[in-house]
Amino acid sequence: NAFDIVRGVEVVFEAGRVADAIRASRYFGLHAYTPLKATSFREKDAEWYILRYRKIHEALEAAGISDVKMVLTEVAFVDGWQRRNITAEQMAAEYIWLADEMHKDEYTIGFAAYGIFIDPGQWFTYQLAGTRALEIIGAYQPPTAR
Repeated sequence: NAFDIVRGVEVVFEAGRVADAIRASRYFGLHAYTPLKATSFREKDAEWYILRYRKIHEALEAAGISDVKMVLTEVAFVDGWQRRNITAEQMAAEYIWLADEMHKDEYTIGFAAYGIFIDPGQWFTYQLAGTRALEIIGAYQPPTAR
């Protein structure tokens, strides 16, 4: 459960096991996925899934680890967007929503959309390459400066 993840972050940092490594790093990267049956990144528990980086950032700050830049290194529906009744246009809108949300947080660098493969093999349900989603995402313009 996502609460345990955040609570675990607090305990680890309080114990000092990885605090120095995070302080020395240029950024803190993590993955962000939806719950299994989600049909949108924006579902009611988004703060525990796609937006959980905010809770982790709060835990870092509470543990005295400040000025940490964050990046989401993988973002997707947990079992791929093509398993749902979602169009490429809707998938692009989900990523654009996330980009707008992250733009609100000064400590974020950005995210990597999971699903751009030369040969997707078993990951075909995540595949964005060859869809209109990349064209739409590529045309995205962020809101005005923070």
